[in-house]
Amino acid sequence: MTTKISGKRSSRADSSAQVAQVFAEQLGPDGPFGGTFQRVVFAIYDSSSGTPVLNAFQAAFPHPQ
Repeated sequence: MTTKISGKRSSRADSSAQVAQVFAEQLGPDGPFGGTFQRVVFAIYDSSSGTPVLNAFQAAFPHPQ
């Protein structure tokens, strides 16, 4: 599946990574919502081969150790 973003075709993995990055920028320490929430939970349903949506959000929001 491909999605058209900004006049170019993009794979689901690319567009998911873009969405995840926007959330990370907005919710991160330097973003406008940084420190606003103690915890943010994303419900991600990803039945795609290789789980590109889940992988994109896991990359943008690494789980603290």
